[in-house]
Amino acid sequence: MISLSGAGMPEAWKPGRDTTYIDFSYNDILQSGQNLGVVWDGNNPREHPAFDHGDYYEGPHDDELADTAVVPSSGQPAVYVPLDGIGVLMDNHNLITTNSDDNDEALRDIERKVLE
Repeated sequence: MISLSGAGMPEAWKPGRDTTYIDFSYNDILQSGQNLGVVWDGNNPREHPAFDHGDYYEGPHDDELADTAVVPSSGQPAVYVPLDGIGVLMDNHNLITTNSDDNDEALRDIERKVLE
C-alpha cells in the first residue's frame, strides 16, 4: 500500500500482516498539520510504525520555506508560515501526484517500490 502524503487512519485501523506500507511525501501543508498533531491526532502514515518512509522530498520552491517556524501559542502548537510559504506548501502537497519533472525522484522511487 502506497500513501502519497497520506492524511491519516481511523484510530481502529490495523495494518494487514501480509501488506507492505510506505509513504511518499513532500514537506507540505498536510504534513505541517500532522507535525503539529492537528490532523488525525497524529495517527498518520508518517507516525504509524507500519509505514516505511524516507525523508521528505524537496519541492522546487522549498527554499522559500526558510522563514517557517513552529511557535507555541496559548499552550498549543502553532505554525507561522509567510503567506508565500502557504502556496509552496500547497504546491508541494499537489506535486506528489503529478508527472511533473519536479516529481521525478518520487516517481522513480514509487516505481522501484512497486517493482520490488
